[in-house]
Amino acid sequence: MSEALLQVQAIDVAYGDIQVLHQLSFEVREGEIVTLLGSNGAGKTTTLRAITGLRPPSAGDIRFRGQSLQAVPPAARASLGMALVPEGRELWAQLTVRENLELGAYGPQARPHIGRNLERVFTLFPRLAERQKQVAGSLSGGEQQMCAIGRALMSEPSFLMLDEPSLGLAPLLVDQVMKTIAELHAGGITILLVEQNLHRALEVSQRGFVIETGRLRLQGSSAELAENPEIRAAYLGL
Repeated sequence: MSEALLQVQAIDVAYGDIQVLHQLSFEVREGEIVTLLGSNGAGKTTTLRAITGLRPPSAGDIRFRGQSLQAVPPAARASLGMALVPEGRELWAQLTVRENLELGAYGPQARPHIGRNLERVFTLFPRLAERQKQVAGSLSGGEQQMCAIGRALMSEPSFLMLDEPSLGLAPLLVDQVMKTIAELHAGGITILLVEQNLHRALEVSQRGFVIETGRLRLQGSSAELAENPEIRAAYLGL
């Protein structure tokens, strides 16, 4: 069994007086695709914000490659090999596609390799190569998602988090996004996927965790979760 790459250990996270995560614990092992499942407001995005340092836990710990991240600021976490594709993409709409991608390589380790990584992103997403001089705000939803994933890849991550990458996309584009996730995983990137499209998430992942009102509700292999009657009734409508 692979070693744990990420360990989330009994974290509490609050926004002001409102506690969102309650003693949440799970781990992602090297080389896995793990999916984090749950309904709207369950705490999935907050979990990713805690891991990236944007919303530090008030209790518990988060460890990456065995190192506690409590004292590591968000920008420095990227240098450790972590990257996030945020919900809603959060591109700089008035900058070109190429400028958005280059901003993903702001870290000192990635900056010398901008040319090589641009070539990698354009190979993965030929459409971005065609659109590289267009402003990002003029792209279609699918193209914007490609650009957001490409921007994250510019930092050369070993651990990639994706927050609702299929949100708002047509079924054909959802297929493309899931295929891309599988390709990145095959290329050696460990992935934590937050996704409401439970069926597709369980197809592409090896294990999953279900969060309900900020607490871990269920966990297991993707196959086990897909066959779980409670999951099928609550999330698949079966």
